[in-house]
Amino acid sequence: MAGCEATGEVLEQRRADSSEASIFDQVVGCIEDIIMEDGFRDLQSSFLDKHCGKFEDVEENKLVYMEVFHEYTSTVEAFLEAELLSRVHNFKMADFLSHLESHREDLTGDIFDLLLTFTDFLAFKEMILAHKADKEGTAPDFSSCLVVTPHDSTARPGNGSSVSPSS
Repeated sequence: MAGCEATGEVLEQRRADSSEASIFDQVVGCIEDIIMEDGFRDLQSSFLDKHCGKFEDVEENKLVYMEVFHEYTSTVEAFLEAELLSRVHNFKMADFLSHLESHREDLTGDIFDLLLTFTDFLAFKEMILAHKADKEGTAPDFSSCLVVTPHDSTARPGNGSSVSPSS
């Protein structure tokens, strides 16, 4: 009988883990929706516009950088939490952030890069410096690296025509 109890406990833990993963996935899906909406983009953009002038792309960090980082974290977390509370039943930001941090190395993609700006100062600094470069027009311009050529639908291998690279 002891084996059945242990198996029951394992199954219960798997259900809890599965439920936790499902809730995490639901929250991530909601966050993806929220960050695409105008309200979030306007909030973030106005915050970055207001503070990006304080940052310099140097290794040494000024005290004001950390103050701005904490203000950003508070502002964006409060916005996201209010939105998530209205969309996800029994949502708790502390639980979500804990789960996010514990699975940090497993997570990839733009959404997780954004979420890391809440907990990782260097990720935040990179984001605000990129915003500053875009705003000042000093961001790298890769448009000259792109070449667009018309597609010739009659030039197919096997129909007697040849395709050669253009110079």
